[in-house]
Amino acid sequence: MKVKVIREFGLYPKGNIQIGWKEYEGGLVAGVEPLYCKISIPEDCGLYPDLWFPLRSIKSQVKIIKSLEDSGGTIPRDILLDCYSYAWENLYRSSK
Repeated sequence: MKVKVIREFGLYPKGNIQIGWKEYEGGLVAGVEPLYCKISIPEDCGLYPDLWFPLRSIKSQVKIIKSLEDSGGTIPRDILLDCYSYAWENLYRSSK
């Protein structure tokens, strides 16, 4: 999946969170696609799924950006829950 990054936020002590829109190569798209997010953290700071995941719990782009700006370099709980639930769903689907 290719995502066009619109914002990037630094994390404490290392790493970043990127948010963006999914890019389509052609054709028509109906409806509103959610924002996608990726958490990039070095292994010495912890293990997080390294994949793009849709932000489902927060629908508003303004609320997502505000949440990340106010977090002070930590990962907001809603984004972390979306990350792990999407990674678990992927593992579950691939195991069948």
